[in-house]
Order: sequence, then C-alpha cells, then structure tokens
Amino acid sequence: MSDYRAPRRDMSFVLDDLLDSESHFAALSGCEPLTPDLLDAILENAQKFAEEVLAPLNATGDQEGCRFENGKVRTPAGFKEAFEQYVAQDWQGLSAPVEEGGQGLPASLGIYVNEMVGSANWAWSMYPGLAQAPITCLLASGSEEQKKTYLPKLLSGEWAGTMCLSEAHAGSDVGLLTTKAVPNGDGTYSISGSKIFISGGEQDLTENIIHTVLARVEGAPAGTPAEILEQIDGARLDPSRAVRVEQLGIDRRIRRSQIVHRRWRREGENYRHTNRRLRHLERSRIGPRVRRHDGPLRAERSGQDDAVGVCP
Repeated sequence: MSDYRAPRRDMSFVLDDLLDSESHFAALSGCEPLTPDLLDAILENAQKFAEEVLAPLNATGDQEGCRFENGKVRTPAGFKEAFEQYVAQDWQGLSAPVEEGGQGLPASLGIYVNEMVGSANWAWSMYPGLAQAPITCLLASGSEEQKKTYLPKLLSGEWAGTMCLSEAHAGSDVGLLTTKAVPNGDGTYSISGSKIFISGGEQDLTENIIHTVLARVEGAPAGTPAEILEQIDGARLDPSRAVRVEQLGIDRRIRRSQIVHRRWRREGENYRHTNRRLRHLERSRIGPRVRRHDGPLRAERSGQDDAVGVCP
C-alpha cells in the first residue's frame, strides 16, 4: 500500500523562501486575506486528509475498481465516505468568490491543496476536480439565474460535474465534433450526439451531476467558433425535476464510458458568442491539465519517499 507523505518541506521552501508568499498574498485584491497562520492551517489539514484518508484508498481502488450493478455505477469501498469528508470540510469552494458561495481564497492556494489530493489518490481526485468545468463556465458567463440554480450545489460538493468534449471520431480535435444543438425558439436548445471518455460521467458520490457539453449549433459553419457549451442537469433523485426532465424528452444512456444525449433542452446562447465561452472552458481545463501532466512526477516522488524513507 502506498504510504504517501505530502512534501510540505518543499512547499514551505517555495512559498516562504522562493516566492515570499506572505508579501504576495498580502498584496492581492479581490480575495479573502490569507495570513501565514491560516495558510499553514489549511495546508496542514489538506496534508492530513490526503495522507490519512485518500492515500489508503489507492489499494481499494486498484483491487475493486468501479462496478456496474443493477443499472447503477458503484465506486470502490471508501470513496463515498472520503467524498463526504471532503464536502464536510468545504474544500470544493476554497478559491471560489465569497459572493457565489465559496471561501474567496487565492487560486494559487488551491493548487497546493490539489497537489496533495491528486498525489495521494489521482483516481479519487477526478470526481471533485471535474466539477471545476461547470463552476468555471458559470462564474465566467452564467446568468444570475443559472448561478443561483447551480453554483451553491456545485461549490458545496452536493453536486458533481463533467466535461463532455471528446467524440469517437474526433478525439482532442473538438472542431470535428458532430454533437448538434438545435434552437427551439424559446431560448433553449435540443442537443443530440455522443460523447466518450467522460470521467465521472456516472457515480454514487453525489445526488446530481452537471454535464458541460460541447455542441455545434445547427446550420453553423465548421470549426470551434460555431460551437456552444451547455450545462446539462442530470436531475437525479428529485422526483419533481425528474418529471420535468422526462417531459423535455431526455434519454441518457451510459454504455462503456459513453454518454448519449438525445434531445436535451437547455438554455443556451447564440453561437456568435461562443469563443468567449470556449475560453472559459479552457480555463477550467488548465487545472486538470496541469494536474494530469504533474501526475507522473507526483507518483515518482511518492514512490521515492517510500523507497528511501524521506520525511516532509
């Protein structure tokens, strides 16, 4: 079993000696004050959560994996309990604006927390990490009604999120996608298409999942400027919302990590404004992308620590 130990000594060196973080954080505007004592307390608690809760679940994740039972996806033993602790400690909204329900702390602090969470258990970290896709898009360009509807649940960790971008024939070239958004004439779109490689596309950790889906407006020219981003509400476990969804003609099927969208009606914007929305999505991808490329380094460092007995 991996005995992960967070590199707090390295972090302290970078923060204190290299970057003079105390002066940096004191000079920031638009976020809550971050004193050295508060910084240490947050990193200490993140370290404890990563080392004592997440790291031991690596073995469980490898041995069990996710299961598909009676039409539902089940995560490995301990994953749900760890997620409940994560939510209870309010980690999801660490760097989101206070006025939207977050804690308003600097985004750079979130990088250090994500470093420890991802290093301790990369598979588990994908579940809260993918929620940053809808959160980032909503913060950047969501209407007040959309923010009020979705952000509190996403930032509290009650709801999770995904990024539905890749398609079987397109891979990372999103300009080749064929998922279609047809305007309904009432401010909504009917979305149809198929997406693959949807991390967290189904799970048993949260009561609902908000899918960020990339689609092309019907009749629009080829290329990314003609694509729109839609927030699609999974509407699970709420009978009143389930009826509403059924009336909208939604049929979602999950087959081998594939999500099929058939006539999802959701609010959307004219495609001429979509470049701005794509940039917001790209921002949400920067975090996961940095964490993904840093993953091998984290795994290597964790392995070295186990081999030579390095302490933080």
